[in-house]
Amino acid sequence: MKKLFWFSPVVYLFFASLQSCQDYSAVPVGNPISIVNTNLVESAFMGAYNGVIQIRHDQGSIDSLGTPQEVYFMRYGGDANSSFHPPMTLELNKEWEIAIDESYNTLREQSEIFGLFGKEMILKLNKKSRGVDKSSNDIEVGYVPEVLKSNINTIPLQLFHNETVISWNSDARNSNGVYLIADFNQAFNGSGNAGCTDYVVLPDNGTYTYDRNDFPCLPSGVLVSFTLVRGLSAELIDDESEGKDIVLAYTTNGQLLYSAE
Repeated sequence: MKKLFWFSPVVYLFFASLQSCQDYSAVPVGNPISIVNTNLVESAFMGAYNGVIQIRHDQGSIDSLGTPQEVYFMRYGGDANSSFHPPMTLELNKEWEIAIDESYNTLREQSEIFGLFGKEMILKLNKKSRGVDKSSNDIEVGYVPEVLKSNINTIPLQLFHNETVISWNSDARNSNGVYLIADFNQAFNGSGNAGCTDYVVLPDNGTYTYDRNDFPCLPSGVLVSFTLVRGLSAELIDDESEGKDIVLAYTTNGQLLYSAE
């Protein structure tokens, strides 16, 4: 277990990679770009980057009709020191080409975003430099796990207590684990308690029985953002650039629960 003291609930997630069995060594993937696997949570909440490709799926609480609320989202671009600085095009998995026209770009609810999950991610960057067209080699970023489907949004509000079973669709190809995160945020509670976050790292085997002792920093009698997350995070290092870029692709299921006495 590890504590973080700067974190936002699932609706504000901007992530990057959790401790797992990743290899953190740089892997050359073509001249001059290389990749480094990173810690998903620390990169997302504590890292500073010049450019980002962020691909995410979020599933929250059930609406009045009993339907889980879901969103597919993509954010991409970068500043003058980023490999993603416009104008350029980004090619994903050799089949989807996206123009980067602004330093900050967003896409929502496109079927191509859903199609990136459960596959190895391959990037190719096409840009102009001093009037010359330049393309990177294929950049093999890594495996993006399947979209999460769990029972978190069916757990009753008051059921944050010992020996509650959480289940999800396991992904045998995901070697980076699944992260169960409990976040106390003053914005939801209006209390004088300082905000805090605890998480546990789990094998992606589809089930876990959690108890209150997994999250010792949480005060009693407050609303807690409870989130299951799995995904991919990698830094892109361009020898011709002074910047640091991050690629994030992750899926979350979240719920607000009441932390009982």
